[in-house]
Amino acid sequence: MKNSIWLKALTSALILSFLVSFGLYYFSDRFFQAKNKQTMIKSAELGTSADNADVVLPIGKNVPDFELADVLADVEINRRLLADTKTVKIINFWASWCEPCVEEFSSFARLVKDYEGEISFYGVGQDDSREESKTFIKAFNSEFKDISNIYFLFDVNKKTAKTYGVLALPETFIIDANGKLLKRITGFFDWDQDQVRVFFNKMLSTKRSGL
Repeated sequence: MKNSIWLKALTSALILSFLVSFGLYYFSDRFFQAKNKQTMIKSAELGTSADNADVVLPIGKNVPDFELADVLADVEINRRLLADTKTVKIINFWASWCEPCVEEFSSFARLVKDYEGEISFYGVGQDDSREESKTFIKAFNSEFKDISNIYFLFDVNKKTAKTYGVLALPETFIIDANGKLLKRITGFFDWDQDQVRVFFNKMLSTKRSGL
């Protein structure tokens, strides 16, 4: 009798545990999908048309160069992407209205700091005005402060985003020192993950050895 009661209690506990786990998985999955859907809807504001929706930059090929205004510079300064031939480059297309962009932004600061002098970060803003982008960046000022090779740029008329075929935000491109595309990540990504460090450690070790 006691064994029967114990078995029923154990079965009930297992069923409850399964339902709770499934519920957490289901709703977290739905939440992630909702964020991605939001970026896709909002990406219409980029002005990207069907004419260039099929732009796909081939992995291993050189990316288009660009020269954009530095949002935070005290004087008018333009930063050119391929002028930098020493560091690996991360180009991140973002906007202040993009919630997933906000969520992943801080992790870029930690990543560049871990590889300071070897990785450069180019945050290409897609807001309607430079002031909107500037306000957004200043909110992260303490996290990006005193880290070198970080540039926040403003993409006038979303021209660069169109050239790169950006259809959603955030969108990130990893480019080697020679300007070749290594990876393209569409949507939110956690740049604090161990696998990210493994990727950069392997890539940079090859670069350091001159292979």
